Amino acid sequence: MSRTWSVAITLAGVLSAHIVASKPQAEEWPKAPPDIQLLVRSAIADRIKANDVPDLDLRFGRNRTVSIRREMTRTRMMLTDEAVPQVDGFSFSLRTTAALQARRTAHSRLRRCSSS
Repeated sequence: MSRTWSVAITLAGVLSAHIVASKPQAEEWPKAPPDIQLLVRSAIADRIKANDVPDLDLRFGRNRTVSIRREMTRTRMMLTDEAVPQVDGFSFSLRTTAALQARRTAHSRLRRCSSS
């Protein structure tokens, strides 16, 4: 495969991922059933309380806010506030995939600027 095709295929993949992530399609997805919401809430709380999240203290430091992705893309359902656990010392928030990607991009730019 020529280099031009490799670049074109890579670019197409990046653009399609961006388009999918930026679409408001998740707003049209149904809410996950209550039992799934409970499972997610319990699983997150259990792993946090068990200190079973790799580099938990290194990743959060004093800012112990955990973002939870709202969309469950494989099932095409959305989590709601029912899925957000209550754990002392932590705050949780539901975020869209697009919002999480935008935040990641902004952090990457900041790191590049500060290392220059």
